[in-house]
Amino acid sequence: MNLCVILALSQIFYTNPDSIIRGIYINPYQANNKNYLEKIFVKADSGLINAIVVDFKSDYGFLSYASNIELAQKIGAIKRYIDVDYLIKNAAL
Repeated sequence: MNLCVILALSQIFYTNPDSIIRGIYINPYQANNKNYLEKIFVKADSGLINAIVVDFKSDYGFLSYASNIELAQKIGAIKRYIDVDYLIKNAAL
């Protein structure tokens, strides 16, 4: 699988600028659903998509990963939904 994963609130990984990007946006709740992710990975394996945008911050301002940001921890803004290791490992960067 040759898949580009774009991580919101993190670093952006670019493919060749001349290539056509066919991507999908995944919100924090979808990114926590491994059955849904498996369907996305199948689409990537088949060539239907070659990029995923993962939003790690919900519409309500909650961070969906284990953040070390002190303020986010202090105000209770961290709601761990996304298994980031699983997502990255299975996206096969």
